[in-house]
Amino acid sequence: MFESEEIRLLPAHLQWRTVVPKQGESVKGWIVGPIQIHTVHFTQKASRPCRDKITKGKVLCYCANAPQSARQVGYQPLLTRDREKLVVLMCATTAAKVKMIAHGTPVEFWRSQKCKTGLHVKQVLAEDLGTVATGNAARMKPHDIRPYLLQILWQDAALISYFDKSHSATGHSDTIGEVTPVCHSTLGAPTAARDNAVSLISPHRKRAGKVAG
Repeated sequence: MFESEEIRLLPAHLQWRTVVPKQGESVKGWIVGPIQIHTVHFTQKASRPCRDKITKGKVLCYCANAPQSARQVGYQPLLTRDREKLVVLMCATTAAKVKMIAHGTPVEFWRSQKCKTGLHVKQVLAEDLGTVATGNAARMKPHDIRPYLLQILWQDAALISYFDKSHSATGHSDTIGEVTPVCHSTLGAPTAARDNAVSLISPHRKRAGKVAG
């Protein structure tokens, strides 16, 4: 079921695999947690979160000294019929649509084969993934993928240190603010933190090899 043995050896809450459906590809599954939408910079062909945005100004970002373009990226936890735990990456436009979809809803993400368009999403019939399984997905406790993003996908030592220290000092971790999705974002553009941001789960220290952003 898992493509990598390293994923299998991780703690359960970190056993996710990032996917970006290519042209002509699709993936089906259930929405199993709230989408995370963050401002990122693209460095060395991978996305890295803006430290300033994600810590609400408490950690200086490398973009402060070397201004870089930025955009917002959505990270949606998805459980497939084969029980594989995926994190689907998407642009802010698609993320805004996904944010309106209820927990446990069966969906399909796809890109058109004929032209280079963005990622699309649509709700599919419960029968496509199994009526009983769809009912179970709706009753499932929502997954929080923020520890996975922080430790496995981004692997930003400065951010890991910041949230670890926050947890040690206060007994709970500081918050990772989810930002309001917009179609296009540039460095310095105004973004609003989600009003009801919740605390980051204290991360485990066990790590695997880098996952592409």
